[in-house]
Amino acid sequence: MRKTFLLALSLMTLAFSALAQEKKGGLTEEELKKANNPLANITAFSIHNYYSPSLRGVDGGSTNATMLRMAKPLAEGKLLVRATLPVFNADIPGSTTSGLGGVNVFATYTITDPSAGTLIGIGPMVTSPMLSGTMSVDGNEVEDAFDDSSWRLGGALVIFNAKSKIVQYGGLITYEHSVGSDIEKSTSQAIIQPFMMLQLGKGTYLRSSGSTVLDFTNADYFAPVGMGIGKVLKVGDSVINMFFEPQYTVYSNKEGHSNIQLFSGINFQF
Repeated sequence: MRKTFLLALSLMTLAFSALAQEKKGGLTEEELKKANNPLANITAFSIHNYYSPSLRGVDGGSTNATMLRMAKPLAEGKLLVRATLPVFNADIPGSTTSGLGGVNVFATYTITDPSAGTLIGIGPMVTSPMLSGTMSVDGNEVEDAFDDSSWRLGGALVIFNAKSKIVQYGGLITYEHSVGSDIEKSTSQAIIQPFMMLQLGKGTYLRSSGSTVLDFTNADYFAPVGMGIGKVLKVGDSVINMFFEPQYTVYSNKEGHSNIQLFSGINFQF
C-alpha cells in the first residue's frame, strides 16, 4: 500500500528530525506526566496510524487508518475538547475502498481536582456522517457505496491515574448510537480502550493498549492487545511523544478483522 509506506516514512522522518533537535536539559517531571495524560491541560495535535497487513479469513487483504487529532483544554483545564478525523483505505482482493470518515468530537469535563492523582472526565460525544468515500470492485467504481447520512450521538468517559512516577494507567470508554437514520443503517457501538505505561527513565517507556470494539447492531466484536515502546522528548518549547506498538487480536468473531495491526503515532504538545 503506497500511501501506507509514504505515511510511515513521513512519521519516521518527523521522529528522526525531532531526535536531532531534542532540547538539552531534558524534560521536567510535570512534562513527563502530561505526555501520556489524555486529560492534560495542554493543547495537543497527534497523528495515529493503524496498519493491518493481515486480515482474518481474507487472503492478501490489508487496511490502513490514520487518525488526525486535535485536543484543546478550556476553562482552566476542567473542560477538554477533542476532535478526530479518520482517513482510511482498504485493499481486499478484487476491491478497494478509501475516504474520509466522519469527524468525531467529544467534550469531557474533569469532575476531579485537576491536580489529583486520579483524573476522571466525562461528557457528550458526536460523530458526523462520513465526509467522503469511494469503493471499486474489479476496477469499477460502486455508486452510493457510502450513502449513510446519519449522525451519531453518545458519550465518553476518560480515567487516568498518575499517582506513581513509574506506572501510569487509565482508559477511554465511548458509546454512540446513530440518530435520524434508517433502521437498516443504524449503529450502536461501544469502544473500550485501556492503556498502561511503564517508565524506563529519560523519557523512554513501555506501553500497552488496545481498543475493544463492540458493535451491538451487527453482533460484531473485536479485541486487540498491544505491547510497544515510546519516547518523550522536548524540542524547543514543544513536547513530542512518539511510539510504536504492535497489537495482536485476542478475540474476533467475524472475518475481516485484523490478525495483527501496527499502531504508531506522534503527538505534539504545545
